[in-house]
Amino acid sequence: MATRRGDTLIFPKPPVIAAHACIGGKKEGESPLAAEFDELHSDNRLGQASWEAAETQLQLQTARLCLKKAHATEKDVSLLLAGDLQAQCTASGYAARALGLPFAGLFGACSTMAEALGVGACLCSAGMADGLLAMTSSHFCTAERQFRTMDCHGGRGLPAPPRRAGGRHPGRDLWPGAGSGHPGHQQHGGRHGSGCSGNAPALPH
Repeated sequence: MATRRGDTLIFPKPPVIAAHACIGGKKEGESPLAAEFDELHSDNRLGQASWEAAETQLQLQTARLCLKKAHATEKDVSLLLAGDLQAQCTASGYAARALGLPFAGLFGACSTMAEALGVGACLCSAGMADGLLAMTSSHFCTAERQFRTMDCHGGRGLPAPPRRAGGRHPGRDLWPGAGSGHPGHQQHGGRHGSGCSGNAPALPH
């Protein structure tokens, strides 16, 4: 059983990261973090008919790349922990269906990756998951359609207005990221899991 040291859990059989992958979009390719991505897409639609389908594609591509880097397949994964910013974790649900994996949806907005890795580490360490993939993603166009706050709050490409209560900082052009990524973890004794990091940071343009 894990012991606590302050806010930290100490596992008797600590899970470790086996592999990771991260894929981004056009804005990520123009950012100072571009070199940190495994792959970058110049087409934010990824050839799909909708932004929501594009985000599902981001998750699928990143999950498969992570599994490849971990020398694993979908058959080695007993559970997928995933989330996104769409209602009902839509992108994650469709990705899970395409991967054929048991799926538990998580939603913590920007904290979903940390939530997925924390819960995944507990499950792997306790022997409740024999291979785990943790995953999250964010796509500007799906989040903007979902929450309708990016443009109307003066966050993107608008002249800097006087500062208002509840508004964004004037003079900043902020784009929530379009990306998906995966670190994989492995537990001592052969159990392994993969995690996916997403929610690429919003950077000044």
